[in-house]
Amino acid sequence: MTKTLTPKQEEFLESLLGEARGNIRVAMDIAGYSKMTKTAEVVGPLKDETTKAGEDDARNYFKKRFVKVFKYWETIDQNELKAYVRGRQDGSDGDRAWSDRTCEKNLNLVKQFWNWMLDNDHVECPNLIDAARLMKRKANTKTNRSETNADANLPYSIEECGAFVDAAKKDGYNMLPELIVLGMYTGCRIEELCALKLEDVGPDYFAIQDGKTEASQRRLPVHSAIKQMVERLMQDSKNGYLLSGLSSKTRYNYRSAAISKKLGYLKKSMGFSDRKQTFHSLKATLITRLMNVEADSTLSKKLVGHKIQDLTWGGYAGDADWDKKLEIQVCYLPKTQT
Repeated sequence: MTKTLTPKQEEFLESLLGEARGNIRVAMDIAGYSKMTKTAEVVGPLKDETTKAGEDDARNYFKKRFVKVFKYWETIDQNELKAYVRGRQDGSDGDRAWSDRTCEKNLNLVKQFWNWMLDNDHVECPNLIDAARLMKRKANTKTNRSETNADANLPYSIEECGAFVDAAKKDGYNMLPELIVLGMYTGCRIEELCALKLEDVGPDYFAIQDGKTEASQRRLPVHSAIKQMVERLMQDSKNGYLLSGLSSKTRYNYRSAAISKKLGYLKKSMGFSDRKQTFHSLKATLITRLMNVEADSTLSKKLVGHKIQDLTWGGYAGDADWDKKLEIQVCYLPKTQT
């Protein structure tokens, strides 16, 4: 004869069963995790194999970010990855949002590590990193492109340029004030300036040998306001570069890598936006000045290294006369002593 349990007895029995189920689940979890690979442990063995991804950047990202969110490689889930990535993109997790470029870079670091671990039998779980699936992207429409372009690399005012140089002098970082002044008077990209060798600098010109586009290769005058500074830099150079003493220990041997980061910290301390005001904004400042004095647009494009779309001037015309280039220098920027 089966005895019927009272409600209290049923409740008590269910609590015992629940506790037992919990203990079994914990035991199963412990047994399972003991066979898994902790994300924090995998970073350690990586040495020369990670140089393609940039070992320092990779370790920094893993230690500060990834291992805190994902403890075990085997438990990483596609949906959790997507939620994490998109939280990083819009900053909804409470930290400063990542740009699409930063997001892609960090995902590629994880992807390369994961592939390395699979190749070296550290893990067996399939690589789930796919930036195209994980990242949230704006539709590639004319409106979105216009909004993005209109909100980036805004020009500095003349007063902000002066404050920028003064702040760099107070900071004391090697070659930082000189780099900013060169950017103000040439409109060059940061790597174009950092890569300038002494052999590329003449008595009155800079010869930009390599750049982002074919139009970047150009010869432009040394403005009279910075001629004395340029001569000093050439005399003080110890390694054949105009900006001496910059590190190039990066994947692509970019000499601007370290000083670019320092520039970003300085800019942020002054209250400038990460994306709206950049080093490239110095080119925007220069172009704005040229526009305000009604400088010739074709010559201005040649000076700053922009491609000329017009078939006549872009396809058939040669370089501008040197005297013409020198003449346009007077409308650049007020003198800045460095």
